Amino acid sequence: MWKFSKISLTIIFISIICYIPSVDADEPVTEYESVYGAEEEYKVHLQVIVRDKNSQLIYVAETTVVNPLYTYLPNGDPVPQWTSVAVDRVLMKNYQSVTIDDKQYERADFKLVYTNSISEFPSADSFLGICMDIEVHGPTCIKSFVAMLPMVILEDGDVTTHQWTVLREI
Repeated sequence: MWKFSKISLTIIFISIICYIPSVDADEPVTEYESVYGAEEEYKVHLQVIVRDKNSQLIYVAETTVVNPLYTYLPNGDPVPQWTSVAVDRVLMKNYQSVTIDDKQYERADFKLVYTNSISEFPSADSFLGICMDIEVHGPTCIKSFVAMLPMVILEDGDVTTHQWTVLREI
């Protein structure tokens, strides 16, 4: 009886090991893949400011680690030129240029303000949804950039301001 249980445990153990799929640890996996790669023409900066309902400062975070996202219309059609067109429209209203390290950039600012409700789940991801009015679809917002920041727990009534600065080399 002892031999039979030893053999059956060995068979069960080997079959469990063979059943578990192998994992390739050399291949990095990212949740947000960059669309454009190293030749990307944009430099993006995000500053997040959180204030309580009495306008007292709670939290400030900044990052320049921002990835562009694939942009798709609501019907699923890709629109890779979405960001360029949106930045052009902002620059037509308020043209700004800056010089950084002897390079000239056009600057477009996007400011988003959110009031937190207690039902929202905190997130460390911040998305820049660029909105434009399209003849076929009407007013349309498409997430164009994502930034990862440290997570902060918000309370009911907290106001979060996301100040996005998009720089495009001239």
